[in-house]
Amino acid sequence: LKYSIYATIFFLNPWLSLRHDIYLPIFIFQMMLVFNLYLKNRITASMIAFAWALSSYQFSWIIFPLFLILLRNKHGKKAAVKASIIAGMGFILFVLPFIIWSPSGFYNGVFGTWRTVFQVETFNLSYWILRILPVQYIKFFQILCLTGFYLFALPELKSNRRFFMLSTFITLLFMMTGQLIWHYFFIMPPIYMLYYVRSLPADTELKRVKE
Repeated sequence: LKYSIYATIFFLNPWLSLRHDIYLPIFIFQMMLVFNLYLKNRITASMIAFAWALSSYQFSWIIFPLFLILLRNKHGKKAAVKASIIAGMGFILFVLPFIIWSPSGFYNGVFGTWRTVFQVETFNLSYWILRILPVQYIKFFQILCLTGFYLFALPELKSNRRFFMLSTFITLLFMMTGQLIWHYFFIMPPIYMLYYVRSLPADTELKRVKE
């Protein structure tokens, strides 16, 4: 209950409502829906919710491979394949009509902002990375970093708690190595941190309360 109160105060901050960016509260809702369904062992429903998130916001793409690794390690390869198929079907249902309608508009809207712009509103490692790499190559550097992270997670990710921890780290890694970062992006990692706390063993939580 204590963490639920903190989360409510944090994520219902009026500052979010006053911004013109209405997609972030939707993404928060999507991720909480995915995680709650998964933690209630409604695996297929969580896959469908994740497919919706993948069709809506790019930051969900970063942690989806971790979700597939978690399914593979805990529920078998068939579960991971099933989630991939559902994600593909969701893409066809929600996204493909927009690509057909306006391919250039879709590309510019989804990927164009992330191509050559450099706009960092807070501390970021890309200040130093871009001293070595031209801005048009930083995405290749990010892909290498993320790929290395997924390979590291492949044998390590075997618990819900590990999934939420690694989701926090990889989202921070993506943001800290990017050439475009707005300060409200940092609202996303606390989502995973809160679920990490929720997934702690009951005896650990009891010990913390007593302390």
